[in-house]
Amino acid sequence: MLNLIPIVAQATDLFTKYGVRSVTMEDLSRSLGMSKKTIYNYVSNKEDLVAKVIDFFLAEECKTCDQISNEHENAVEEMVEYGRYVSQHLTGLNPSMVYDLQKYYRKSWARIEQHRMNYVYSKIKQNIENGKRQGMYRADLDAALITNFYINQSHLLITEQAFPQADYDLVKVYWEFLRYHFSGICTEDGKIYMEKYLKRAKSSFGTKRSGNV
Repeated sequence: MLNLIPIVAQATDLFTKYGVRSVTMEDLSRSLGMSKKTIYNYVSNKEDLVAKVIDFFLAEECKTCDQISNEHENAVEEMVEYGRYVSQHLTGLNPSMVYDLQKYYRKSWARIEQHRMNYVYSKIKQNIENGKRQGMYRADLDAALITNFYINQSHLLITEQAFPQADYDLVKVYWEFLRYHFSGICTEDGKIYMEKYLKRAKSSFGTKRSGNV
């Protein structure tokens, strides 16, 4: 099990840069300096590798987001830190990765969708409920309805049809989406706090993409 982690990490890096379908087991073997036979001691085939990559990513996402929740009681801060995390993964993302998962690795894509509609949904809904109690968000919000808005709108960010990467900086698009989300749900006090915190967060991360697309 010890050697599975570098295999999954390297596969994740290659899939993110070049897409899933274009990366062969030979490519992975060569980049690791490891024989395919050794790799096959840990995964049965490429589909199994993709499944393990997705499972590892989702587990890490849960760990990171739970940590963010524990460290940021303020609802606005929590959402902005979620945004920083999302931005890091949008940087350098090859759009074909999402397409390949949807078309050729449907079981793995189904795992992502299940995660989005369960774990991510619960985190956003809890954030909205917390923000209402703290006076950061409007008291009259329907938390479930706003969460559905957020979940479905944010999903558009990774679709090449909605935001072709040849025309859009996805990190910048995401930060604008987050400000759009806040503008509809924040109280006046929440908006003031949001602008200050969002400015600090963006300046420390930046909005320029890097990496290979």
